[in-house]
Amino acid sequence: MNEIKETLSVLKTRWFEAFCIVVPWAVFIPLVGLFEKIHPLKGTEAIFVSHIYLLTYICLSLFILLIKGGFLRTVYIEQKKRQSISNLTKAGKHFFSRLLRFYIL
Repeated sequence: MNEIKETLSVLKTRWFEAFCIVVPWAVFIPLVGLFEKIHPLKGTEAIFVSHIYLLTYICLSLFILLIKGGFLRTVYIEQKKRQSISNLTKAGKHFFSRLLRFYIL
């Protein structure tokens, strides 16, 4: 029970960083579905737009993985000390390949 209280206190302190990890997915996926319902695509237009979605999805995934690695590292080392997004990416680049291999498996 004590670990849960510590985790919640860290999340309360570092809410913006957790927000930057969670919200892009919560916004991107429904927007793609909404766009497909409003504007149905046909033929080459569908192929082109689907490639753009895929590229955006991959870039967003990799960026969030980089931030997530930095967030986990800084939480382990400094717990409640707030970090900027640039600091999270700097800390996360050392663990990026490990996390990517883990998620691929």
